[in-house]
Amino acid sequence: MPTNIDPNVNPYQPPAARIQATGADLGAFIPGGRRCPAGAGLTWIGQGWQQFASAPGAWLGATVLFFVLAFVIALLPLVSLLGVVFNVVFLGGLYLGCRATDRGEPFEFRYLFEGFRSTAFGRLAGVGAVLLVFNLLFFIVLGVAAVAAIGFSGFPDFNNLAAQWNSISSAIGLASVFVVLLLIYLSVIIMLGLFSPILAVVFDQPVMEALKGSFVGSWRNMLSLTVFGIACLVLGLLCILTLGLGILVVAPVTWAAVYYAARDIYEQ
Repeated sequence: MPTNIDPNVNPYQPPAARIQATGADLGAFIPGGRRCPAGAGLTWIGQGWQQFASAPGAWLGATVLFFVLAFVIALLPLVSLLGVVFNVVFLGGLYLGCRATDRGEPFEFRYLFEGFRSTAFGRLAGVGAVLLVFNLLFFIVLGVAAVAAIGFSGFPDFNNLAAQWNSISSAIGLASVFVVLLLIYLSVIIMLGLFSPILAVVFDQPVMEALKGSFVGSWRNMLSLTVFGIACLVLGLLCILTLGLGILVVAPVTWAAVYYAARDIYEQ
């Protein structure tokens, strides 16, 4: 007769099934997101560090391979143009890894490639393709602006700067306007791309809805994201002090922090 039966357990009750939480179980999606306090920017960094510290080996391995693959892709003719698309899919897999930890599962190295095997691959690739177009337009406009500025003023004659001052000052004024417009455009690209991979792969949003939701959520949280950005700049300085090796820690912490920011903004 067995002696290892727990007397507090009813042997006649039906067995309870283990239900694994899905994304929908963890919280309702908030279209467009909600506004978070400014201090949330630092909280997200702290959560990102906790995520990294929970599985540092897996995160370091995934980060090293991410940068190696990005470098190789950048060297390949034609394929290099699709680097943005590949990066979005890779990040989508890492965000799925962050989501898995919300369900009590450990983060694993394999999540770097999970975006390619996910049912959201098409959405991730679509988000990457749209961001690629915006990035190409940015560099095209930047090149046209540079050529236009040189053509307007010509190369300065340093032996006769006084006579050319009017044209030089006009060129500087135009260049300043171009710089401001380009910075605004670059900010739009960042706002579109910051959360859209997460919205596509974690919250199952279509491509355009993911891009729109990322922009609106970023706009509503400009203050907290500014604090977050300043914290990331400080971490970037630490990378310089470590001769660049710090990027292997700062990058995964930042990626995970972006995930927790999206969870805070878009999840009930």
